[in-house]
Amino acid sequence: MHSEKRIVRCAIYTRKSSEEGLEQEFNSLDAQYEACSAYIASQKSEGWKRLSGRYDDGGISGGTLERPSLTRLMADIDAGRVDLVVVYKIDRLTRSLMDFVKLVERFDKAKCSFVSVTQSFNTATSMGRLTLNVLLSFAQFEREVTAERIRDKIAASKKKGIWMGGIPPLGYRPKDRELIVEPVEAEQVREIFRLFLEKQCLGKLKKEVDRLGMRTRPSWTEKRKGQTFQYTRGHLRGILMNPIYVGDLRHKNEIHSGRHTAIIVREDWDKVQSIFMAKSHAVRGRGRDGAMKRSPLTGRLFDETGDRLATTYGANSKRRLRYFVSARLTDRSFDRTDDRTGWRIPAIQTEQLLAAAINQALKDAGHFPNSEDGANAAHTVESTVATVLSDSEQSALLNLVEKAHVRLGHLDINLQPKKVAALLNISVADVPDTLRAFSAPFHRRRRGVETKLIFGHQAPAVDPVLLKWVARGWVWWKEIRTGKASVHEIAEREKVTARFISMHLELAFMAPDVIASVVDGRHPSFMNAQALRTLRLPPTWTEQRSALTELEVARRR
Repeated sequence: MHSEKRIVRCAIYTRKSSEEGLEQEFNSLDAQYEACSAYIASQKSEGWKRLSGRYDDGGISGGTLERPSLTRLMADIDAGRVDLVVVYKIDRLTRSLMDFVKLVERFDKAKCSFVSVTQSFNTATSMGRLTLNVLLSFAQFEREVTAERIRDKIAASKKKGIWMGGIPPLGYRPKDRELIVEPVEAEQVREIFRLFLEKQCLGKLKKEVDRLGMRTRPSWTEKRKGQTFQYTRGHLRGILMNPIYVGDLRHKNEIHSGRHTAIIVREDWDKVQSIFMAKSHAVRGRGRDGAMKRSPLTGRLFDETGDRLATTYGANSKRRLRYFVSARLTDRSFDRTDDRTGWRIPAIQTEQLLAAAINQALKDAGHFPNSEDGANAAHTVESTVATVLSDSEQSALLNLVEKAHVRLGHLDINLQPKKVAALLNISVADVPDTLRAFSAPFHRRRRGVETKLIFGHQAPAVDPVLLKWVARGWVWWKEIRTGKASVHEIAEREKVTARFISMHLELAFMAPDVIASVVDGRHPSFMNAQALRTLRLPPTWTEQRSALTELEVARRR
């Protein structure tokens, strides 16, 4: 009695690094597919069956795994819909040895194998795996050598002043590896330089450019193709500091003479650079309070929507202040509406709070980073105090952060295992999960215009002014309900207006649990005497609770 032969579901994956020739009726991807199909047909006796769907990635390098068809293929493998992956050559799958190891792990987990049509070896044997690793090593070597050759060619060409492609700067258009001056745009560039030399301030320059109605060149991107926008400060700064406008080309940190015609005379360009240099020195001199230091969290801090928290600056009469602000609130490139979900939090307090949270996580895990003198660098953190860490200890802890998200009431923190292991002098495998990703509670309290960030769970704090308002409301309502006095009589006695009495009387009708929260100091953070002057609570207790919850979320910023 013969057992039924197992069907092996085969998926063909093809890839081509460049887009050249893909428009042809029969291209390289088709040739690879035909060869793989023929190989599968030759193995029909083994139960091999070609799947109908195609997985083609055209114009994508093998140095990355971020490929649409490969992503789709791996999803089908994970779902158990593919038993065997067939490729023309192994480097069609990947040119990176590290990426290949990742793919093999996923293949093995899904009990999926792969075959290279032109390279015959059996990965089930140790010799077959050695052969495969050698082939992949040479494929990666070839890719890296090719990349080095391209980089060297670009560097050599720029030394000769040749334009090597990319989006041309404002004022020029590309033609046969050269930049040709666009008269209209060139005049706009000259006007921007002239205005900056007159104003000597980017902020004033932007206002003047906006007033004159200057707009950017039409966008080249598919999403916003043909659209123009107002200039941003960053865009203007990039124009003013670009040496291409005096006939030079920049390559990394080197400047070379270009073959194109200059738009700006060198004397004016040098004056602009001197202004920027003088201002940068002045700014660095004002940074003694830490407001101007580059934050270790730059590029690593996000809000709950995934939006990056960018660094911005403000100032009062005494000092310069630094804040973390959701990028969508600071981006002036496009038209936008007011977004109340964005964050604006003091940067120095946020850094202290994050360092305290990491420090506490190290304590809870039983690990303590050591300072240079061998003393214990971890300290007790009080719930109402952000941190007592020294600057060097705080900086060391913040450098461990890989990514952090700010959300209502919590900080979600991901640390870099390698750096944690190095700090604690342990292996990466020994870094506990509690030090890889964890959440830390924090609260934001306002006192007038001042914002205070508090690490941990804050003990309830009774607001004596708010408590007094509630108490007076109850006392006056009792007088009115029992007929001892009217609203006008109470107002005359207290020497206040009837409106003032009415606002207090409304508090007597608050839900009992809301009043209890005021007495215990557990009321919403925004709820104070000043807010109650304009706050109109619904008549029913259920609606009051819902309204207060919604207001707490809406005003959490």
